Amino acid sequence: MTVVSERKPQEKFARRRDGFYYLPGDKKYASVTTILDVLAKPALINWAAKTAASLVLADPDEYDTAQKAAAGIYQVRDRAADRGSMVHSMIEALFRGAPVETDSMPGHVRGYYAAFWSWVAATQPKPVYAETNVYSDKHGYAGTLDLIAAFPDKKLKMKDFKTSSGIYPEMGLQLEAYRNCDFILPRGQDPTPIPMPPVAETGIVLLMPDGTYMDRPMRGDLEVFLALKRVWEWSKSSGR
Repeated sequence: MTVVSERKPQEKFARRRDGFYYLPGDKKYASVTTILDVLAKPALINWAAKTAASLVLADPDEYDTAQKAAAGIYQVRDRAADRGSMVHSMIEALFRGAPVETDSMPGHVRGYYAAFWSWVAATQPKPVYAETNVYSDKHGYAGTLDLIAAFPDKKLKMKDFKTSSGIYPEMGLQLEAYRNCDFILPRGQDPTPIPMPPVAETGIVLLMPDGTYMDRPMRGDLEVFLALKRVWEWSKSSGR
């Protein structure tokens, strides 16, 4: 697999903080994922109810009050977020050619690691940009995409890796927002904008703990995303 090699001097400023991406001079852009948080996700209500019930059934002595069961939901959520961050860090290291010590890898992420390598073997990506900051001057938002790569079918594609329980429509909105950015700033490099390349296809690669994966092309609706951005801006201005 061809890897992305990037010079990584010490950054002089924090590019992301408090739901915004920043450039030198304090120019700020709303975070794509923060904007998407305003979208109602009914499935999360069912997940929370089932998770709380499962915790109580598994250990009724530990979760003997509603408050403890509610707190347990957030502990489960945070563990899942930590797992996702760990898997993404591993993928970034692999794309940059850094070694990954599989022997010291926690057991609960090894299946995702195997799923990723199964995907690489099947699709043969040639990375162009990995874990890269993208910005839209036109619409005032920014984010971090997982991968833009060339594939054997000669297409340049954008892929986002997930370790969630499924693939959801809002993931397409995230990809479409990234695809419509104006420029790229590879992380760790001097802030010299690179024009956003024309991406032929966007998609989600869902990595699963049993070592399998699902690679699904997805295309979102930019106007829907921008409408959510307006809702997010309203919520910020109204103090919600």
